[in-house]
Amino acid sequence: RYRDFTYPSTDPEDIEFMPTSGGSASFSQFMESEVQPLIESRYKTNRTSTIIGQSMGGLYASEVLIETPSLFDEYVIVSPSLWWEQQRLLAKADSLINGQVLPVKRIFISLGTEHPVMHEVAEELVGILESSPLQEYELTYYPLPDEDHATILHFAVYHALRQARPVEE
Repeated sequence: RYRDFTYPSTDPEDIEFMPTSGGSASFSQFMESEVQPLIESRYKTNRTSTIIGQSMGGLYASEVLIETPSLFDEYVIVSPSLWWEQQRLLAKADSLINGQVLPVKRIFISLGTEHPVMHEVAEELVGILESSPLQEYELTYYPLPDEDHATILHFAVYHALRQARPVEE
């Protein structure tokens, strides 16, 4: 999944660590043109789409939120690996988010006890989202200090879903 969950990096360490990375734009196109229409055509939905991503999946969910926010209505971002490519996504997030009204209903961000850089980047993303003057979405930052990178996903998703609004018929 490294290929699908990462945008291209020019950082030599990233390239060495994940030589097959850099396919997130193609993955987003696939989600938009094939997966979402398939779900809408085959299943009864309430037309609200939610993405849940942890670690590199959290990086991908953050990238979509920042660059193509209309792809999903709700975002559950858990322990996002925003350190990727020396935090390039965060470097441009402020200007992208503050320059537009995001068509997003809810954003839930969580992380456990992790490497200090994981806390720094998650809190920076939360700060950018909190300080945006144009936003009308519900933002929840829900740290789970008793969990770590390996144990957080199920607990975070449980809390995110508990906070979700009931499905309207």
